[in-house]
Amino acid sequence: MSDYKSMFEQAVRTLAAIDRALEIGDDGCGDPEQTLHAIYNLKASPISEEAMDILRAENEKLKAEIAKLRKSMLEICEWTERYTSPGHPITTVAKRALET
Repeated sequence: MSDYKSMFEQAVRTLAAIDRALEIGDDGCGDPEQTLHAIYNLKASPISEEAMDILRAENEKLKAEIAKLRKSMLEICEWTERYTSPGHPITTVAKRALET
């Protein structure tokens, strides 16, 4: 019988820890429906605002990097058109990269 009691106590502690992790309070598993509802909501929830802010910041960094690379490619095109023969492979590749 003590094995069942031990298993039950461990299950209660585990479910209470899950409730704390879900930030619904440690109610000693008095309301399993509340726990299941919180899990459902967590799974169904969109990405957090904090994560979106991080993604937006990274997106802005990437946009800035792309702008720098585009500027560099334009400078390469101008330079190779000025100082090499028409249709030089570097100019061709640079222009192709700018099209995308």
